[in-house]
Amino acid sequence: MRAIFLESMENLGPGLSTCLEGDRAKHLIKSIRINEGEELLLMDGKGTVAKATVTEILKKQVVLTIASTRFVPKEKEIDLLICLPKKDAFEEIVRGAVEMGISKIIPAYSEFSQGKFKPSERYDRIIESGIIQSNNAHGPILSAAIDLTDLENISSFYDKIIYFSSRKGDALSLSGDEKKILLIIGPEGGLSEEEEKILAEHKKAETIHIPCPIMRAPTAFNVGVGYLHGTLQALKP
Repeated sequence: MRAIFLESMENLGPGLSTCLEGDRAKHLIKSIRINEGEELLLMDGKGTVAKATVTEILKKQVVLTIASTRFVPKEKEIDLLICLPKKDAFEEIVRGAVEMGISKIIPAYSEFSQGKFKPSERYDRIIESGIIQSNNAHGPILSAAIDLTDLENISSFYDKIIYFSSRKGDALSLSGDEKKILLIIGPEGGLSEEEEKILAEHKKAETIHIPCPIMRAPTAFNVGVGYLHGTLQALKP
């Protein structure tokens, strides 16, 4: 079912109507050539999902009637701390994070990070596009950038911190009871010895070895989060 992103769905309920305008309506009318009677999925990226029917198509507006609404809860929260790669690679990771169900993206500066982070409406559009493409009820929050050495300031929010390394590490150890997990992906040049030491000595952190050659940052993200999802799935009763 075709999905539409709405910033807020607080006042929408079964039997009520809402009107799409601007670019969203234009896309449906001109590009999709939507017809009255077609069904759409409405999503706010915060867990609320609604089914709606197109009841009227005007010149620059599309009127929808809500059929049903529901809230999709999250079983676990997986946040991503990514040591900043170049801009194109970071945008690719943001898009992938939506599809992979990441709850929060934390850009981080490390000794060998390659890029700089500046908040932009472009990231909002990438997240919106990812929600529509993947039908993910929850879009990630993109937080302000931090320094990797400030990890201790946010570690109290997490039950487990996982760093994937191509150089050394152990097998992933999870109980299945963890509710909030922080996944750390280093820069393409790897972490410095001092940064590796910070993670090695952190009581909540595990360094996991992935026996692969050096990967691009988006590839490392996909491998790491896939590995994590597979491990969590295997722990389910």
